Amino acid sequence: MATRRLATLVLCAALAGCGTTSSGHRADPPAASPTTASTGPSPSPAPTPTATTHHLPSAGAIIADPAARLEAYSAVPGHPRRRISEWYLCRDRHCYHRTYALAVSGDGFRTLHVVGVGASRVANGWYLEPAGPDHFAISPNGGRRSLVDLAGHVTPIEVSGPAGPVAAREVAVPGSKGHWLAVDPDTGKAHPLSVPAGVEEVRTTPSGQLRALTLGHPRYFWSADGGAAWHEIALPHLDPGQWAELVPTTSDALHVLVVGGENTVFPWERVLRSDGRTWTSYDGPSDPTGYIDTSVALPDGRLLMDVGGWSDQRGSRPSVNPLGLWGGPDWAHPQPLPQGAPFAGRGVGRPEPLVVDTVLTPGSVTIYAQTPARTGVVSSADGGETWRPVRSR
Repeated sequence: MATRRLATLVLCAALAGCGTTSSGHRADPPAASPTTASTGPSPSPAPTPTATTHHLPSAGAIIADPAARLEAYSAVPGHPRRRISEWYLCRDRHCYHRTYALAVSGDGFRTLHVVGVGASRVANGWYLEPAGPDHFAISPNGGRRSLVDLAGHVTPIEVSGPAGPVAAREVAVPGSKGHWLAVDPDTGKAHPLSVPAGVEEVRTTPSGQLRALTLGHPRYFWSADGGAAWHEIALPHLDPGQWAELVPTTSDALHVLVVGGENTVFPWERVLRSDGRTWTSYDGPSDPTGYIDTSVALPDGRLLMDVGGWSDQRGSRPSVNPLGLWGGPDWAHPQPLPQGAPFAGRGVGRPEPLVVDTVLTPGSVTIYAQTPARTGVVSSADGGETWRPVRSR
């Protein structure tokens, strides 16, 4: 969601060292040669991250530059070699202004295509998400979406007609300003997705079940037929000012929400879990309060939460609790989870995963995270216990 990414940026600015630890990481494999038979980035030099520039480098030069840093990454569920990544170079010493470029691949970045959007000065980068098996939806700053195929061709999404459910070839993707769309990825044609009034968050399970949530005064719905009919699971009482967010699950029989107060970052106050009929509530930590970036329910029943900050952190003084992945099989008593390289270590100060994508299939969850130096991607299929390098350009 756009609000979550903006919240993460606010949190990283407010809390020292958010996702930028540079020690203890495993080197990525050698980068694939960024060329294809039809197009590829120029090998010409690009500005270093500390240089002030007046002319934008080409998108290909950004992707090829060793100084470029990874901003976002996404993979197609069930097809992990179909990937898209976003890279940036800084245009001032403090990196307040960045220039972005996108690369896409259908073969795990053995070859890549530069996405034809040019080098971009968008304020908060591009948002990337799968849109069917052969496309990604991209949007600057979380605004209007376009489609990108595996060859890097960009197709604007054209919206028309009345609201309706997801049809045979369509997929549900976010629109702009909280609206949701049913899109045919092959044509770019779309119509508004039929959702209950007030819905601002929608997720799709691996089987295609839709889940929807209203904000402000949360209500929860699900649909097994693409949005033609919606079923509500009444929520327990929430205090005034409490919001909820959808937590992805691999099972249509398991529904999960994380609940917290209205804020620029999302406080972890409790987790709600339902079998489709009633909810069970699990209180989160209250002193200090944790702030959640990403959550997911694993197929083996464990809850996994990426804690990006704590309320007792002040400037350069860290929290008494570690950042990174928390959870476990006991949802009432989540614990910081042991993690392998490049995030190995215990306690405060260890490098923490900055999760960039969570990909679900009916029987698996794969977590993708930036390397501590933001120069590549690692993935974990076991809840963060072990990580392996993944090509990202």
